[in-house]
Parts: sequence; structure tokens; C-alpha cells
Amino acid sequence: MRTGTLIVLFFLPACCDAPWRSGYAWEEAFAGSAIREWSLSMSDENRLRLIADPASIPCQSGGLGPTCQDDAACPSGCACEQGACRTRWVEADLEVDGMRISRVGVRLTGDRREKKPHLRVRFDAFVPGQRFFSLATIALRANRGDPSQIRERLALELLRRAGLCAPRAAFAWVRLNGEDLGLYTQVQRVDRKLLQACFGEDNGNLYQLHAGADLVLRKERPEDFDPPFATLYEKATNERSADVSDLMWLMRILASGDLAQLERILEPEEYLRWLAVNSWLSNLDSYPGTGDNVYLYRDASGRFRIVPWDLARAFGNYHGPACALGADEMLSLSPDQPTCGDPRPLVDKVLAVPGFRAAYHRHLRDLAGSTLTPESVMALAESFHASIREAAHRDGQKGFSSVEFDQALESDTPSGTNPMRAPGIRPFALARDRAVREVLENR
Repeated sequence: MRTGTLIVLFFLPACCDAPWRSGYAWEEAFAGSAIREWSLSMSDENRLRLIADPASIPCQSGGLGPTCQDDAACPSGCACEQGACRTRWVEADLEVDGMRISRVGVRLTGDRREKKPHLRVRFDAFVPGQRFFSLATIALRANRGDPSQIRERLALELLRRAGLCAPRAAFAWVRLNGEDLGLYTQVQRVDRKLLQACFGEDNGNLYQLHAGADLVLRKERPEDFDPPFATLYEKATNERSADVSDLMWLMRILASGDLAQLERILEPEEYLRWLAVNSWLSNLDSYPGTGDNVYLYRDASGRFRIVPWDLARAFGNYHGPACALGADEMLSLSPDQPTCGDPRPLVDKVLAVPGFRAAYHRHLRDLAGSTLTPESVMALAESFHASIREAAHRDGQKGFSSVEFDQALESDTPSGTNPMRAPGIRPFALARDRAVREVLENR
């Protein structure tokens, strides 16, 4: 049977060391400036499964499946769901710079109709315990809607330089079955490896917040939530336990107005610094806007820690239905009201506490004079942009012309006053610097 090849070339600009624990094997997957070549081979049948929804195709192999009573009745890589063996992963063989990794899992994420889809590679999908530089999973993000192609990489690096927990990232060139998909951003998944690196532990509950996860206590019992609790707040660790009482406790404290309890449920300085960076970024495709794209981890002390995810729409570039703000409003977004206007108690209630608000302003002032000066941001942006220029020009699926890519640091796309435009990185940085300094001067 004919096989295809998925090749991933990595553009890895050198950068700063992580502001927390280092020395992990997985750092090698993101380190250095060499371009790595990843070749992923799959059968024609699996290519079709990749494009379709793999979960819609029953799993059966070696006399196991397609029906089941438990996971043991299913082939490797499949799980028993509602009496049928299902998988979200398509099997493939991977070769990275001559190193062969057999039977990895691949799947598309997001809109499956996109010509340039998001991809995810899972190394242990079919071989338990298999890893790549100790990583179980890597995400390949398509940079959609971003004329600069650097927003996600740049935002994650700024968060890390600010001393916050954030996934590592790098640039990648992706080819699927001989077809160039184009320039991607390779991003580390938020998992136990990252929790250990950031917080020195990984035993607590980790929740991924999905669209609409506003942390408003809508019902007293999670089973009464509509949409379902697990649809909004997905457990990413300890999944076999149905206990979500810790997150319900967080919601109850936020709903109660017992502001004295807030310091018991948050690591306040860390949370406020994250909120300061996220506000500067006008990153509204996140908890303050969509109620989406963050993880909450409850550590051994009982406090929740925040980890960002999916920053492709940072730098004032979210134009989805969950937030009605146009580009000009995101450029001037007040750091003291960094939401789309809907209730976000983890922002509203925290900033209502005078001591927390003062600490938040202190972090804004510190960041405005260090990591987030327009000069610092642009130096990093220019470095990333230059490193991917040749690849971006070759990318026929990026959704923008090469001229628009070249101008994306200095000019909005499209130019003019279109409320749906993507701000240029420099005008955005200058506007956010003015907005932050105006708030600080008027305290």
C-alpha cells in the first residue's frame, strides 16, 4: 500500500532560559537554532481516517473490537466508549533526523475543513510509555488568522520572560504526504511534565477551561450544569476520578463575596502577574474574554495556579462572536477592566480587592519598564519574524500575501479602520504601553 510522508522542519530561534526549573530532557525538543526534519509516514487508509473523524470509525485489530465492555477488549490506541472501541488517533511511523519512532498517533484539531489544520502528535498512542525527549505529545499550531505568523510564539515567550509558567514553543515547517502545509508553531502540551517544571509537583487536579467556562456558580451540583460541567471544565489529570469539589469550592468562594478567602485559593502574586501580561496582550481569546484557553491547577497547598494555552489571537487579534470589541477597542483596552464585559469573577472579584488591585498595578508598572517595553517586545518580534521570513514566503496556505507578512510588524492588516483588522505588532505595542501608563498615572 502506498504511504505518504509528513515532514516537519523546525525553525528554533535561540532564546532565554526558562524562569523556573530547567534541565529536563524535553527542553531539547525546543532548544537551539537547528532546523529539524520530521518525517511521518501513514497508509492511504490512515490518511483518510486523519481527514475524517477517527472516533467515528470503529477500532478492531488482532481479534479485539469493534464492540467492548471495557478498555481491555480494545486494540492498543483505542478506548471503550459506550460499548464501542474508539480512538482519536491515526497510526503512523515517525522519523526525526534519522531517529525512528514507530506507531505514533496523529490527529487533526480544530476545524477539520481547514486546508492548514492544527495537528497533534502523540508518541504513546499505540506504544505505552513511548516518548520523544520524554514528551508524550506535541501540538502543531497553524498560525491561522495571523499575518505576522509569530503571535503565539511571541506571546508565550513574553509570558516566560515575565517569570510565568507557559509552554515552550518553536517554529516548524509541516509537509503532509508530500504536500506543504506550511509554517506552524510547535507548542509543548500542558501536562504533568510542565507542571513539574513550573510548580515542582503534578499530583493535583488540572482543569482545561473551554469556551464559556466563566467560573460562575450556576448550579450547586456539577451534574446540574448546562452545558455539562465536563464540557466547560475538562479534567486533564486524575481523569478517572469524578471528584471536582475543588473547582466547585473555587466557584463558591468567588460567588460568596468572601474576599478574605481569595488568598487561600490563589497564588496571588503569580496570578496577578499573569493577568497583567494577558491584559497587556489584549488576549481576549482567554478566560477574561471567551472563558477559554487556560488551565487551572490546584497545587498541594490548595491554591489554584494558572497556565495559558492557545495565544494565537493575542496582540488584539480576537474577532470571534464571544467578544464584540473591535481592533481600536482592543488597542485601548483598560488594564483595570480587561474583559469583554461579561461576568468573569476570577478577574472582577480579584481586582475589587484593594490590596490585590495595588499589587496588580505594581506588576503592570514592573512589566511596562522591563519585559513589555515596546523596544523589548519589538526586538524579540523582529528576531522571530526574520528567522521565519523565507519559510513564510514559501507558505501558500498562510492566508495572507507575502507582502502582508513582511509589513505585519509595522502595519495593520488590512490597513485602515476595519474593526476586524489584525494590528501590526509595533503599533499594538505602542498603544498598549500608552494604555497601561495612563492607568498607572491616574491611580
